[in-house]
Amino acid sequence: MTISKRLSVPMFQMKAIRTKGVTVDTVSTTKDRAAVLHKLLDEFITERLVVMYVDAMDNLVGCEIVGMGGLHNTPANMQEIFRGALIAGVDKIILAHNHPVGNPHPSNPDIEMTAIAMNFGSLLGINVVDHIVVCPDGTHYSMLDNHDHIMQHVEQLKVVNEIAKLLSKNPIASLVRERFLPDS
Repeated sequence: MTISKRLSVPMFQMKAIRTKGVTVDTVSTTKDRAAVLHKLLDEFITERLVVMYVDAMDNLVGCEIVGMGGLHNTPANMQEIFRGALIAGVDKIILAHNHPVGNPHPSNPDIEMTAIAMNFGSLLGINVVDHIVVCPDGTHYSMLDNHDHIMQHVEQLKVVNEIAKLLSKNPIASLVRERFLPDS
């Protein structure tokens, strides 16, 4: 005779919890959004990745710090980036992070991560509308405002990745790369 054991299956519920934010007059432009980000991020000496939640009427409805890193990078986890947007019920996000050591221009990994997030978001029905980098000196860089420059970087990265693939498949090219391009 077999005795059946009853299992208890828990129900999970996720909630957005509002915490203290920052006060601003308006957030309709990139400059306004950068002002919010400066208030949130300028005090940090290491990088922080922020997601800004934007509703269907283009209103900024909230922000969340979803990643913490070092002086020069912040790991980006797509689950963390999009979880809050799903909970908040928004269809647009703005990615942002700080460069605590200055120079607001995005690095190649910043651009690559943004492209990955855009692709990931499209699967979820969430549009990544910008990625803003802020520095404690008050400067900022918007990938949306600099779209042509960013697309040039994306094309260059594609070419570099294709060359890397070719080099990895060719043993002679690999030897040449090791000998003459030791940092690649």
